[in-house]
Amino acid sequence: MVGAMAQWAEMRACMLLLLAGSAFAEPLSNAKFALVPWRWPGAKNELYVLRTQTPPRQLSEALVKAGIDERAMALLLATPEGPRLAARYTHRLPTALRDVDARQKALLTMLAASVDGAQLTLHHARAAADTEQRRKIDQRILELERRFWLLVTHTLRPAQRAALKLLLPETHVHPPNGIGHLFLLPGLTASQATRSIALLTEFESDTAPDVAAAQRHRKKGEHGQALPYDRRVQDRYRLLFDDFREVLTEAQWIEVRGLMPFVTPEARKQGLPGIASMPGVRAEQRRRLETMRKELEALARKHNAEAHAQRQKLEKDVGPDSAMAMMTTMTQPAADAKTTAALAQAAHEAIVEILDPEQVVLWLLRP
Repeated sequence: MVGAMAQWAEMRACMLLLLAGSAFAEPLSNAKFALVPWRWPGAKNELYVLRTQTPPRQLSEALVKAGIDERAMALLLATPEGPRLAARYTHRLPTALRDVDARQKALLTMLAASVDGAQLTLHHARAAADTEQRRKIDQRILELERRFWLLVTHTLRPAQRAALKLLLPETHVHPPNGIGHLFLLPGLTASQATRSIALLTEFESDTAPDVAAAQRHRKKGEHGQALPYDRRVQDRYRLLFDDFREVLTEAQWIEVRGLMPFVTPEARKQGLPGIASMPGVRAEQRRRLETMRKELEALARKHNAEAHAQRQKLEKDVGPDSAMAMMTTMTQPAADAKTTAALAQAAHEAIVEILDPEQVVLWLLRP
């Protein structure tokens, strides 16, 4: 009996390996190909060239050999076609990270299933809705998306988020209000802020003509003609990253690389409002969350008082007409950055260590 069970287990393992291998032999649809990340490690134009030179059933395997993460590719192939494909795929990408622990993975898996269910229900209801109802449905879907990625931000550590960013498709690479996020980087100085804003402004100015030209060609279906413009934008993007690496510290650089889509600077500064008062939160959990809230409020007051004192001193020392006057405007953003970092740590502790996954889901789905 034991021998038969061992034989069956071995056979089952072989079957699973065969199935796993055959997954990469599936054709990659146009919709799914658009979700393949292209900034790292390969370039967008290189992926399109690879696509034209590779038989459809070998494309997935060729992309993996070219450097696309095999777990992300397997997840992409396993995601059913249909409505909200990009959202359903990207919601599960955090679980494909190699270094998430069991508690993180359980929470991320539950969050993905919950947000998908809620959004698909709204999507189907939208078909029979009038104009005003559709507007409200769209707002609700967007709010759920923002909450989901905010929870991902607080569930994962900065290095984990940076690793996740490499797996995200082009549509999910840029967070809203990138300059606003810069002012929340830990330890950001006035000179760093000034240089970073200048770099971003210069990049947008330099790439705007090529981005517009590529978009015009794609609207006409001229994808081949768009590739040279994409290549120039990509080359300029690499230069921007090189410039940022010289301006920012390693910790700040990891934070920049780990900024999640749909998450605004304002949302990061607010944390997870109302989560302690959600139904089902137990007395001990509430006590710990309340203690955490009071500590954060005290810390924010301390940082703000320090910023105010520093600004007064700088205004007195340098004067309003001095070239150093900009430093006085950076005292409050520096205080906000310190408070936001403490808030992020508290939010991580709250949802990973204090609350149950079901309670976090309730916050995600709340009206």
